Amino acid sequence: MRYAKIEGNKIVKVLSLTLDDPVPDDSHIVVPENVEYTCAMDLCRLYYWNGTAIVRRPEVEGDYYNWGANGWELDSERLFHKIRQERNSLMGRSDWTQIPDAPITEEKKTEWQVYRQQLRDFPADNADAINFNRLTWPTRPT
Repeated sequence: MRYAKIEGNKIVKVLSLTLDDPVPDDSHIVVPENVEYTCAMDLCRLYYWNGTAIVRRPEVEGDYYNWGANGWELDSERLFHKIRQERNSLMGRSDWTQIPDAPITEEKKTEWQVYRQQLRDFPADNADAINFNRLTWPTRPT
């Protein structure tokens, strides 16, 4: 028989016991035969305890989510760290456009200034972001 150790709504461990083994304590529940998984890690990663049954977790919306007491919860601190990191990288790659002897016209320099301001404003303009891969970044001047 398979048992899952439950902490909150998370499955944290899986035990396979024979009939001769002692029954685990109340923090363990029987894993139903219809719950399919290839290894204990899959069970812990793909399923959760909803208080009455082991249920498959819904699909996650992006890379910056953690499983919490209420399901998938956005880790906005990690997400906005990544957004600022990308923004800073794009700013750094355009620094050369603002030096006095940059080999571009004044018109192009102005385009780059606008682009760089859009990058500076990007985190605040996207304060409701929930998925890094769905962000639309400012268009780099050509």
